[in-house]
Amino acid sequence: MEYSFSRNDLGRPVAQLNMEAEAFSHWLNIEMSSGNTADLHKIAVAVAQLLAGQLWQFEFEGREFHLQLNRQQANISANTVLQQRLESEQQDDFGLEYQDDDYEDEYSDEYQELTETESGLVSSCGLEDFQQLLMAWISYLEV
Repeated sequence: MEYSFSRNDLGRPVAQLNMEAEAFSHWLNIEMSSGNTADLHKIAVAVAQLLAGQLWQFEFEGREFHLQLNRQQANISANTVLQQRLESEQQDDFGLEYQDDDYEDEYSDEYQELTETESGLVSSCGLEDFQQLLMAWISYLEV
């Protein structure tokens, strides 16, 4: 995973990641800035426990993003995406059927996942890569 850190004109830390991991950069910039070091350390401890086999999974609910960790992977999703998925599942539960095959094809799971990733709303990476990113971000904030 490629990333870089800098400071904006106001002196605030900014994380920049490649397009596939863009949601992680939004999460770091919006929710895990310098005022959230306690949460960062809490997540870092959970990652270490996951890698050591002491935990099966860990979740962190933020204002705008939801972080899900398991022993292999880190997933970040914007809360708006989770809300849209929940609403979609509820519509499916009510038995709403799609009449237009083109509509169903256009909004298939693969298309939706690609769209969410491209818009920086959803990202995932290996847990070890996430740990490296997290520790580098913590170190950058503490300088």
